[in-house]
Amino acid sequence: LLVEENYINSASELFKNKDASCYGDVSVYYLEENKYDYVPDITCNVNGENKVSKNLSNLLIGDGEEHIVLTGSGLYKRINGKWITEEEDLSSGASDDDVYYFYRGNEKLQLNNYVQIDDMLFRVVMLDNYGNMLMMYNSTFKSTYYWDKRYNSEVGKNQGVNTYIENGVKSAAMEKLESFYEGKEILNNRKVYSESLKYITEDFDLCIGKRGIDEEGTDGAIECTNKIENQRATILPAYMFMSASLDPTCTKITDQSCGNNNYLAGYTGSWLLTTQKEKSNYCFYVSGDGCVRATYCSTNLSYRPMVMISSRVQYTGGTGTETDPYIIDTTNYVSTKK
Repeated sequence: LLVEENYINSASELFKNKDASCYGDVSVYYLEENKYDYVPDITCNVNGENKVSKNLSNLLIGDGEEHIVLTGSGLYKRINGKWITEEEDLSSGASDDDVYYFYRGNEKLQLNNYVQIDDMLFRVVMLDNYGNMLMMYNSTFKSTYYWDKRYNSEVGKNQGVNTYIENGVKSAAMEKLESFYEGKEILNNRKVYSESLKYITEDFDLCIGKRGIDEEGTDGAIECTNKIENQRATILPAYMFMSASLDPTCTKITDQSCGNNNYLAGYTGSWLLTTQKEKSNYCFYVSGDGCVRATYCSTNLSYRPMVMISSRVQYTGGTGTETDPYIIDTTNYVSTKK
């Protein structure tokens, strides 16, 4: 009936096989007025082989967390700010613990964290304990832009104020990211971001605390001293850039070792969300040598937006490499049927 009424695609469309047949359940999510998300939990027989629908987050983590690594490049688990490095500790967390999964390591090794949503290419940077996936757009806004260029009374120049938002006053960075989520920003390789993408995203808390150049820690405790809720887009926070490095000497944002064994170090010339605590006109960015530097917030650099993709999202193919990314087709999700 759901297929007949065009709520969901048929098994033959999903698997590109006219003889495919499926059975199972369909969960319905209310998105907004007259828009619903129909997510199948089904088993399909395709050419005599049973295939089970699977959420992308479950695939990435693996049954029993089989895809979590303890050494080398891959997906790591962190409980209460500490990396899990022993197999017996993987299941040691309690229900009220802070549990996250981060991709870490060398770009030259296959991390298999590329995801194509419609015609946009993303990379999974982090998953939360619910399976929601924080993904970074693999390209940038078409034009470079400043983090902020308001008049800064402390320095007496229009070099920007590096507070993301304060007393309702937004930085240019926040306004730019809101404009992106509203579908108003021109991106490289496409006009604007896919309107239907917003129907598979989730709100998330954003850590906007400033960071001192000599402060140590990669667990987000510094940045998360100041949070704002219900955000829909961001750029990369400093602690996430640092967390992607496997070098144990990466403890401060200015440590050059943070660029070692760090796939995010390849995304140079782009702003970070985090700004410098000591100087109110300085913002952090990923420099050409793969390290993090500080510069005037009024400098024009690239934006690489990030969104939180819902844990309910399923994939239809791919292996997660850059040339064969996991495929998410948003047309499979959103229906305007009542």
